[in-house]
Amino acid sequence: MAAPESFYTAPTSSLPSYDAAGSRKEVREYAPAKPEWLANADPQRLERLEQRMMTRAEDRSAPFPNSDPSKRRRAETIPSARFELTDVRHAVVEPFKGQIYIKIREFVHVKGKDFWSSPRGINLRVDEWKKLVEVMPAITEAVEDMEDFSFQRDQGSKKVKRDSDAQSDEATPDPGDGFPWGYTGDAVPYTKPSGTPEEEKEREACKDLAFNIIQAIFVPCILKKVDEICREQCYGCNLPIEKDFTQKNHECIMLDMSEKVEKFFDHAVDNILETELGKCRSEWNLTAKDNNRIVSCYSTIHARNRLFTKYVNMHVEKKVDEPENGRAVLYNICHADICFQQQMLV
Repeated sequence: MAAPESFYTAPTSSLPSYDAAGSRKEVREYAPAKPEWLANADPQRLERLEQRMMTRAEDRSAPFPNSDPSKRRRAETIPSARFELTDVRHAVVEPFKGQIYIKIREFVHVKGKDFWSSPRGINLRVDEWKKLVEVMPAITEAVEDMEDFSFQRDQGSKKVKRDSDAQSDEATPDPGDGFPWGYTGDAVPYTKPSGTPEEEKEREACKDLAFNIIQAIFVPCILKKVDEICREQCYGCNLPIEKDFTQKNHECIMLDMSEKVEKFFDHAVDNILETELGKCRSEWNLTAKDNNRIVSCYSTIHARNRLFTKYVNMHVEKKVDEPENGRAVLYNICHADICFQQQMLV
């Protein structure tokens, strides 16, 4: 029995409609109502927003939201410095919110655009960077020690393998001895074989030779620096020309070289430690690299640098507690070198 037609109401939502017999006729779809802010918005503004959203959908690489042109110009005027460490990593110095930061990050170069900074890396403030620079020599020394240790370990493992192969041939038991096969006596823990007395003696001789070479580098540098300091602090050289009427005012002329060394030696060595230590180290590395005897015992540059550092700690740096083992050695050598030069002139 069919239901009366007045039983059904007219469709007011997205629901299927039926005829009087109860069969499905059609499905009507209704769009949701617009929000109030869209209903009252400016049509032109809505059109611009729609166009912008379509542009963003087409170009996924564009940043969102758009950076203001004035901000871009302001960012371009901010001073910054970039230093390439590798093909990918760069160090950048630039200000941010009133503070200076040193950024060590990975930078990717996008074609047709500027470098893009990835989140991989670190940001250091100025005080943190200065602290890093302060401990940099200790970090460098630790890295050199680690590299030299790795080199010695590799060489030692090769030597141990050769020694173990040779010992295995000698220690193979004879079945006719009456012992079980594989028995070699009491087990003794393996210890790394040390150098022979001849090798140790040669290493000490190379060390003394290296110290003599380093000493020969420092002595002329000290004498030159003593003469420069004497001229800088000379009373006559600092006088105006109209008052400089006598030679007695000039210590740089009146004092001989031994007196200059006695007066300005400590000042000269302190100045060398502050400004010219790297130059002396480079000269030592160039000289030692060409000496086959030193290279045979100290094959890596890190080992030769440790020799240089050891000499500086022993004879260049000032030691109050051990004056006989500190600068006194270089002081006496400078005097002896001056006397030798005077004898050669005579």
